[in-house]
Amino acid sequence: MDARNASDEVSILILVGLPGSGKSTIASSIVQHYLEQQKGHLSATSTCLSFDDISYIEYDAVASDIYNDENWKHLNASFETPNDPTSEGGADLDSKISSRNLIAWRKSRHEALKLLRNKLDEKSEQKGLQSQYGPQKHKRTLVVMDDNFHLRSMRRDVYKVCQDFIRASSLDQISHDMCQDRIEAPRIGLAFLYVDTKLESCLLNNDKRSGTSRFVPEGIIRNMNQTIEAPDESKAKFELCTFVVSDLNDNKASCSNELYTELDRIISLSTTKFPVSPPQPLNVMSPEQLDEERLVTLKSRIHKIDLILRALVGATCRHDKKLARGANEARKTLLMECKNIKEASDFGEGNAWILKKFIACVVQNLDNDLDAERAIKIRLVLNDIFFISENPK
Repeated sequence: MDARNASDEVSILILVGLPGSGKSTIASSIVQHYLEQQKGHLSATSTCLSFDDISYIEYDAVASDIYNDENWKHLNASFETPNDPTSEGGADLDSKISSRNLIAWRKSRHEALKLLRNKLDEKSEQKGLQSQYGPQKHKRTLVVMDDNFHLRSMRRDVYKVCQDFIRASSLDQISHDMCQDRIEAPRIGLAFLYVDTKLESCLLNNDKRSGTSRFVPEGIIRNMNQTIEAPDESKAKFELCTFVVSDLNDNKASCSNELYTELDRIISLSTTKFPVSPPQPLNVMSPEQLDEERLVTLKSRIHKIDLILRALVGATCRHDKKLARGANEARKTLLMECKNIKEASDFGEGNAWILKKFIACVVQNLDNDLDAERAIKIRLVLNDIFFISENPK
């Protein structure tokens, strides 16, 4: 494969942690570090990775833009009317301001995901345009996403955006399979940096922001601390590439070479070994899932057959107690035979085959030799019993 067809790489680094944990300071340092590496201002030993393009999606900045947008002025005014008895302060005003910020923050999550999708689309379009002018250099892009991401569902939203992009790109590739200059979609890696800072430190750092747009009410931070879900590959495979740093305060958040070495490792793993894959179609199962589904189907079918056989035995005994032993033996024989069946398709159609086998076994298990007339009578009786027992309760 020549350079023109080689897929680019997009590495997405997601910061996870409480407000005041030092995430944003660390994120800024990471972005600045790789920008310096990009410009060639760092020694080759300081980091192994370099990126051609670096983007920083800061949720606080997105929320601030939304909060100050002209479209929000009417909403803002509704919280701060002069006639409001709480306008000079107090818990009610704090609650209203928090609610307003919360609305902006929720909207910022949606806007930030749009920014990510636009960045992925942009990389794909650039690759397509540049390929028209001959072989192109393999390019790496870093996207740093700075938010609390304290719930797994929030991180999964980012993962789904990447999956949807890969799926759409795959469909585009299929439509161009006959083209010699087919462009591969970027390979996307998802890595996580969990800033695990103690609650007391987060609250102290947050107090220093009092009076600024970045201040978060203490109650919200405490609630987030109780509900935070640390990245865990055992609970979500897409969180496999995770690195944890503990209790970094702001003046140490410039990060060490050891941290960048670990970041290089997990970022490289996320794109080279564990890239994001498109979601599987709902009707496609893995071999393990198919085996499990087959086993469940067999157990269900055998259970239903057992119910029918028990009903047939009961009805047979009520008709003629002399047939009890033969009926019970017939049930055991047929049930054992059914348990040895490996595929549901090997069962007979409907329930008629159960009746035929049951009658044959009952007649065969009787002690006395039956004359033809007696055997026919028993078969007719059992046929009648079968229709009574077609749907046992």
